[in-house]
Amino acid sequence: MSNQILVNVREKSSRAQLKQLRKAGRIPAVVFGAGSENATIDVPKKEYLQWLKTGGGSVVYLQVNNEDKVPVLLEDMQRHPVTGEVIHIDFLRVNAKEEVRTRLPIVFTGTPIGTKEDGIIQTDSTSVEVTALPHLIPASLTVDISGMKVSDTIQASDLKLPEGVQLTSSPNEYLVSIVASQVAATVVDGEEVTS
Repeated sequence: MSNQILVNVREKSSRAQLKQLRKAGRIPAVVFGAGSENATIDVPKKEYLQWLKTGGGSVVYLQVNNEDKVPVLLEDMQRHPVTGEVIHIDFLRVNAKEEVRTRLPIVFTGTPIGTKEDGIIQTDSTSVEVTALPHLIPASLTVDISGMKVSDTIQASDLKLPEGVQLTSSPNEYLVSIVASQVAATVVDGEEVTS
């Protein structure tokens, strides 16, 4: 998947115009930061969602016509409260030569051994905060949890980060644990009954 999206500059729009824009398969967005004026743009929904599936934590380059590519990070995204459709995006413009702080999504893969021992996966966090030069930030981190047993945990400090990427989150932040399932016991007529 390319980390470049072709976008259009747009004028500030009325509600009706924004609705038409969304019907045409485009998402209104704003680009701000890095000491430049805010820019209102629209982004092709299909390409944006494809990039988002890769994690959406890495730098993406917005290309406007033949102008220079603008490196940005996803800052915020609003979804429709009923349909869940993305209705607006905020991008943070970054300087390619300066380190940035961002949240990096974590993708957990595998089925833990502990789930075969009646353990339950408890996910505490699906992202960590990191600092790095924009071009070094991966789209996401993949963590294999298949070897985890009951009572095993993974903290932020256990992550293997790419070279040049530093952890900003607390190293003690819990990400995922395998906890013992609780067997509920009820007392009925003086006898314990498990359910």
